[in-house]
Amino acid sequence: MGRICLVFFILFFQGHFNRVHSKTILGKTVREKELRVDLSGSYFYKTASFDIDGNVVNMEPDEEFSMINSDLLIKYGFAPNFEMFGGGRFRIVNSTSDEIQLKNTNIESYHVGGKFHLANALGMFFAFEGDVRNTAYTNNIYATGSAPNNNIILGDDGLWIKGGLLFSAPFVSGHFIEGSLHYQLPPDHLSDELLYDVHYLFKGTMASFMLGVDGIISLNNDPFGGSVAARPEMSTGVTNLFNSINRSWMRPKVELGLWGSSWGGRVFASRIFSGSSTDEGWRVGAGLTWMGKGIESTNSLDREFKEYRDSATISKISPRSNFVKINKGISSDIERGMSVDIYQSDFFGGNILIASGVIFSVESDSSVVKINKIHRNIPIKKGFIVRVR
Repeated sequence: MGRICLVFFILFFQGHFNRVHSKTILGKTVREKELRVDLSGSYFYKTASFDIDGNVVNMEPDEEFSMINSDLLIKYGFAPNFEMFGGGRFRIVNSTSDEIQLKNTNIESYHVGGKFHLANALGMFFAFEGDVRNTAYTNNIYATGSAPNNNIILGDDGLWIKGGLLFSAPFVSGHFIEGSLHYQLPPDHLSDELLYDVHYLFKGTMASFMLGVDGIISLNNDPFGGSVAARPEMSTGVTNLFNSINRSWMRPKVELGLWGSSWGGRVFASRIFSGSSTDEGWRVGAGLTWMGKGIESTNSLDREFKEYRDSATISKISPRSNFVKINKGISSDIERGMSVDIYQSDFFGGNILIASGVIFSVESDSSVVKINKIHRNIPIKKGFIVRVR
């Protein structure tokens, strides 16, 4: 069955691999007027708990907890360096203890935010992001020892606000080190937090691979002073994910994606293996992304060539003329494996197709093209136009 699904997935995307958009890097925004719709689902299964001191607390044999999230995320590029996004989450939680099974299913939250590409510096891309999330429910609060055991909450209710910096650092063509650091203001009953993410990303023409770690660092300003006795109770079942005290956690993560011109798919997995006032457990999931084309950074001449997405000029030629260097790269959304055509242009607007090739390697503001077909016996020179498909 697994092989059949893999074959179907490959055949589904095969017709879309000629002009890829691939995975967006953290330090950049989507293209102007580009619409992206992402639908993902994840499953979390608890294996143990971490108390407020970070000690592992094993579950009882009759205890189980799981959580399913379905997330919708919509992005739109309002300008070349600015995007807005929003979406919602549907959640299912299940908790079992002493043969009592609790379940809650509903819309969990909705959110809206924006991202601004700040600058390219030192060969890196930087962006700022802000996000406001509000839950679609309100929890009941009880005095210590009086929370009912016949229901379970969906999560921590209230308003969540976060903002922070993101970066992407290319070090080899198609290979990146990325990261982010956000300050998060949670609802009033929780401590402020720092959210961090550092990972390696391979961004190819048809596939992406990510390996890294993310987590939460508590600022230890719990409004109840970190006291379990002073803290109001909620019906949390057997999980420590909700109504936590100065929570923190770290989790390694991995993701594999396949990308086409308008569709992309990915699978991912992570595991919380250390923390405090939270759950240890596995999270696995999958996502599907639809991508619109948006506006490319083309000049007026390129608009006469509708099949091209961007253009550049040749800045350097190899001795055998089988490789050329152009003056655009990752910052212009040029990606390894893209097809190109080389034109001889003149002052009067003439355009003669000289050769064709593919993007061989990419840097921040330049790329190397490997020429694989000669159309006319005209020497390639600096300043010739390279149009990217």
